[in-house]
Amino acid sequence: MNFSEYCMLKESKFFKLDDNILTQLNNILDKFYINLKKDKIKNNQTIGKIHTINFNTNKEINISIIIKKDKVSTFKLYYEKSTGEIFINYYYINSESRDPKILSRDYLYMLLTHEITHAVQRYKKTSEEYKIASNELIQGKELSHPEHYYNEPMELEAQLTGMMYKIKKTFEASKIINLKLFSKNAWENDRERLLLALKSFIKSPYSEYKNGRKLPKFFEPFSSLLDSLYTDKNLWKKFKLKLMNLYTELEKEYLD
Repeated sequence: MNFSEYCMLKESKFFKLDDNILTQLNNILDKFYINLKKDKIKNNQTIGKIHTINFNTNKEINISIIIKKDKVSTFKLYYEKSTGEIFINYYYINSESRDPKILSRDYLYMLLTHEITHAVQRYKKTSEEYKIASNELIQGKELSHPEHYYNEPMELEAQLTGMMYKIKKTFEASKIINLKLFSKNAWENDRERLLLALKSFIKSPYSEYKNGRKLPKFFEPFSSLLDSLYTDKNLWKKFKLKLMNLYTELEKEYLD
C-alpha cells in the first residue's frame, strides 16, 4: 500500500492509538508525577515501557520512555528510531520556566501521544526536505521552510494525533473539574462552549485567525502546524474533514 492509498483510507479520521496504549501511558504518568513531586527523577531514568504492536512490521515492541537531564540541548521530546526509545528532556519539557513540576500533565500526555505515534505508525518514509528541516530544529534553528516539516506525511500524522488528543483531553478535563467542583449545569455550559469553539473554527475561514482572531485554546500549541497546513489546499480540506468527524464524535461522547 503506498501513501496515497493509505491516506484515502485514513483521511476522514484522526489516527488513534489503541486504548491499551493510552492506559499504559496514563499509568506511567501517574507514577512519574508522584516521583517528580518527591524529587526522585534521575538522569537516564526509564520511567516506564509501553508494550504494543508496530503497525509497520506487525511485531510486538516495547517503547521505553526515558528522562534526560540535558541543560545544553533544547529538545523537549524525541523518538529515537534506532533504539525504539522516547526521550524527555527534564529541563525543557516546560519551556516557559524549565520547571517540570508545574508542567501540565495533559500537555505532556499530548506530546507523548505524538512520539508514540512515530513509534507505531505504518508509514515511516521521509523526504530529504524533511530531514533538513528536522536538523534545523535539532540545532535550535527556526525552520526555513515550515511546510517541509509539518506537512511531511509521517510528521503530519503524529502532529494531528497529538492535536486530537489535546482536544479530547480538554473536554475530559472540563467534565471532571466541573462535575467535581461545580455542577452538572456548569459542565453542560462549558461543553457547549467548547463544541461551539470547535465548530466555529471548522466553519470559519482560517484567514480570520491569521489576521488576528484568537484561536481556540486547544489549538494554540499548533499555530505553526495550522499555518503550514493552510499552505496546501488539499491537506487543509482533509484536515477540516477530520475535525468535522471529531466534532460529531465529541458531541455524541459528551452528550450527558
